[in-house]
Amino acid sequence: MLDTTQVFHINVNCTDLDRSLEFYRLLGFREVIDFNATGDGASSDVLGDPVLGPALGLPANSSARARMLMLGTNPRSARLDLIQWIEPKAEGTAYPHLAHVGIARICFRVKDVQDAWQQLTDAGAEPFTEPVLIDMGGSRQKFFCAYDPDGVVVEFMEFLKD
Repeated sequence: MLDTTQVFHINVNCTDLDRSLEFYRLLGFREVIDFNATGDGASSDVLGDPVLGPALGLPANSSARARMLMLGTNPRSARLDLIQWIEPKAEGTAYPHLAHVGIARICFRVKDVQDAWQQLTDAGAEPFTEPVLIDMGGSRQKFFCAYDPDGVVVEFMEFLKD
C-alpha cells in the first residue's frame, strides 16, 4: 500500500483563467502560487516548461496559464489548481450531468449554506435548487449545487448540529 497522506490539490481546467479566478475568489480562495511568475517578480502570460507537457501526457510544446489556490492559512489544506490550456487548447465541455464516470463534482463545506446560496445568486450564479435538507451518513446537512463558469458542478454543504 502506498503511504498516501492527504489530497494535495484538485485540478480544474478552465477556458478563461481570469473568469474562473473571480468565481473561486468569491468562494474564499486565495492565490498561493502564480505559476506564470518569472524570477524577477513579474508575471509572464504563459507557463511553458518543456517537461510539463510530457509529464502530464501532453505534447512537449504545451503551455498554459495557471494559479494554485487555497482556503484558509493551514499550509496542509488541499489546494485548487486552475489551468487554462493555451497549447493544446482546452476542448470539450463539462459533463452534461453528474451520472458520468470520473470526477463529477467538488464539494465545499460552508458555515452558512443559505448565505453562500444568496451570495452566489447575487453574483449571477444559477444554483440548481435552493438549499435542501438531507439526512445522510448519520448526520444532517443542507446543501445545494451550482456550475462554475465552465460548467463544473460545485456543491456547498453545511453540516447541522443535532
